[in-house]
Amino acid sequence: MTSVAAFVSQSAAAQQACLFPCTAGQRAFWLMDQFKQGRGSGNIPLRFQLNGPLDSGALEQAFRLLIERHEALRTAIHEMDDEPHQLIAASAPFALRIEDLQGAEASTLERRAKEEGAHPFDLSVAPLMRGVLLRCGPQRHILLLTLHHIISDGWSAGVLWKELVKAYGAVTDGADPGFAPMQLQFGDYAVWEQEMERSGAFDEDIQYWKGQLADPPQVELPVETNVDLAPGLRAEIVSRVISRDTSDALLAWSHSEGHTLFVTFLSCFQLVLRQWLNQDELVISTLVANRRNTDVEPVVGLFVNTLLLRTRLGVDLTLSEAVRRTGETVIDAIAHQAVPFDILVQRLNIRRTKHLQPYTPVNFIYQTAFLKTFEQQSTKFVPIPSVSGGPIYALNCFCVERASEGWRISIEYDAGLFMRGTVESLLSKLLASLEELRRNPVALLPRLTSQTEAPQTLTAVHPEHFVEPASNIERQLASIWEDVLDQRPISARVSFFDLGGHSLQAARIVARTNKTFGVDLRLAKLFQAPTIAEMATLLEEVQQPPQTELARMGTVVPIRPGGSKPCLFVIHGAGGHVLGFEPLVRRITAGIPVFGVESAGIDLTVDPYQTVEAMVDQHLADILAVRPHGPYRLLGYSFGGVIAYEIAQRLRAMGKRVSMLGMVDTFQPTFHPHAYDTVIHPGRLPQHVKRLFRVPDPVGYAKVAVESFLGRLEPWMFRLRRKLGLGLPRTLDALVWQNVEAGSRYVPKPYGGRITLFRASRRIGGDGLDDSLGWGALPQGGMSVIHLPGTHFDMLSEPNVEEFARLLSECLAKDAD
Repeated sequence: MTSVAAFVSQSAAAQQACLFPCTAGQRAFWLMDQFKQGRGSGNIPLRFQLNGPLDSGALEQAFRLLIERHEALRTAIHEMDDEPHQLIAASAPFALRIEDLQGAEASTLERRAKEEGAHPFDLSVAPLMRGVLLRCGPQRHILLLTLHHIISDGWSAGVLWKELVKAYGAVTDGADPGFAPMQLQFGDYAVWEQEMERSGAFDEDIQYWKGQLADPPQVELPVETNVDLAPGLRAEIVSRVISRDTSDALLAWSHSEGHTLFVTFLSCFQLVLRQWLNQDELVISTLVANRRNTDVEPVVGLFVNTLLLRTRLGVDLTLSEAVRRTGETVIDAIAHQAVPFDILVQRLNIRRTKHLQPYTPVNFIYQTAFLKTFEQQSTKFVPIPSVSGGPIYALNCFCVERASEGWRISIEYDAGLFMRGTVESLLSKLLASLEELRRNPVALLPRLTSQTEAPQTLTAVHPEHFVEPASNIERQLASIWEDVLDQRPISARVSFFDLGGHSLQAARIVARTNKTFGVDLRLAKLFQAPTIAEMATLLEEVQQPPQTELARMGTVVPIRPGGSKPCLFVIHGAGGHVLGFEPLVRRITAGIPVFGVESAGIDLTVDPYQTVEAMVDQHLADILAVRPHGPYRLLGYSFGGVIAYEIAQRLRAMGKRVSMLGMVDTFQPTFHPHAYDTVIHPGRLPQHVKRLFRVPDPVGYAKVAVESFLGRLEPWMFRLRRKLGLGLPRTLDALVWQNVEAGSRYVPKPYGGRITLFRASRRIGGDGLDDSLGWGALPQGGMSVIHLPGTHFDMLSEPNVEEFARLLSECLAKDAD
């Protein structure tokens, strides 16, 4: 396979800001965040004890050096067209919070660590890293460092920890840390992964897994029935340390048998599960670092990959034979580890369990500790066992070798599914299994007993006969599901998860449901209502009582239609939809009806309009159908501000009152001709040509490189198609570029009223415009410029949207007066 570096021509650090695709692993964590909003399941909580004199200001500066060095720490995740993307900024703010807990009891420190580790991130705001320094004494501190998995993994945590200590020493000495320059960044890896998938480089591995995972056994975990906590809310960890004598003896035996200690530990864990679940055949997952290429070793990012291990440990096997069989499974899996797991999930339509994990809710991890003890400036930096941010798996067994204590075996478990005593018993049996293997490797595996009662499980599936959609809502939902899942017909009583639905399909179904019915359902609702019939019932509950004005009127959709005050129309950006306004609408003053104005081509059933004027013809007719009389209040985001401007012009020409014309970070097209240009990577092409003569497979390299370059030329390709009279394909990408082109050609005329411009305080890359973004000379009634926190891309997201909602509510209140 071609190396990652072969696809890198210039580091994204040389650019001030850029959008990159998300990797398959990042998309999986994004999906989990959508389902588990308000929870910390995606967190990586780390804990360190700092003994000796400490300069907290120097430590904070050291963190800032790392943020400057690693693009992953300046990365936020933004949703565009129901897909997550990486937005890498030129900088990201960081402050080390200091809390004085001198004299506090150990239980208080533990509680504080759990609170910090479980506190969720807003993925749309960088950095997805935070630090809290607990002052426990004059020369004793505890550092709580929390990262989100979407920008990091265990290896990355080790890289950051080592560099943090080195940077701290340099800052206190007033010196340069002397880091080697970064040759590539995680965004480059994401592009490389995308190109590998497009080129078919993963197809051979996918075929292997297709055969390996055909008709897999269900891992049915017996769920506790007396746990007073909802699943997924809290994880707990039980741990034990293996004696040096035992671990040394097992290591020697493993080597003599041609195995690794990883295989030995894993085998014993499988044997415990086999006995507990009364199953000979099991599928559990494990994680691999996925850093076989040395180019990515110093890079911070989410590289770790998941492998599924399917092993049959039947009767008449000895313990050593069970280890050998497990070893064969591991070797085969590692030989086919290149395909990212979540690409495999989508390509094979692997269904997810109710714990969000495909195939199995059980995971096993084996690693040498990434976090080492360092000494710098008379201060000792010591990693200590951490807490859990929240459950990703129902059961997660991890074996970690620490230099100070040897091998520690822990089981992290979902406290909403199991009692602590149950998990402690499993851990004790695992240690006993290791001891038994050490003493008597030729002992036969115990026989399994027959089960008379089926336990309550995580994976129970109840088949349903086909049931046709009964109501109009069910029929509309069925149409959406059939289109997204590409299955026809779909029973109204069959679960989305039993249909093999994967992450992106879930996001698309919920997004299209929200758009069609004018609601704001979260992805988590798909768990609560996983069938068409249940979803229809839910929609009937959340929708407003039917009124004439609430029906969808062409491009106008109700967002919050109730209220007696003058209504607000929010206008779509280049993406065509108004879903991004939801956090803002939810926070503005109650009693104001809010309607969204979406692009005519958002459902891909009609061609989008080619000019702003043509768009406004449609939008204005639909707005007047909903609200024949004013006053009218308009708010357009980005390109939507241009649309709002032209709508306001038309309304005033008709003699109707426009009481507010609001624009959200909208550039005046003629003043800034490049305002609507896309971000591409033109500097990569010359490097591709140079490397063409140095790679082992120049033909394959050229094919993938050309495909990549053409993908970045999409806007120019769309323009060429139009000039040739070929028309545009009906895709969301084509809709975006059609809107971009229309905006760039619009020439605004002077406006007789007043404009309110909500402008982002932080500009990405600079724009060279005045404070009015070019609109200052056009409004004859004056102009207000309101600066909002954040950038163009995150001003509608947490935490920036709180201030936006407050200021917008003030504007609307003044307008009402």
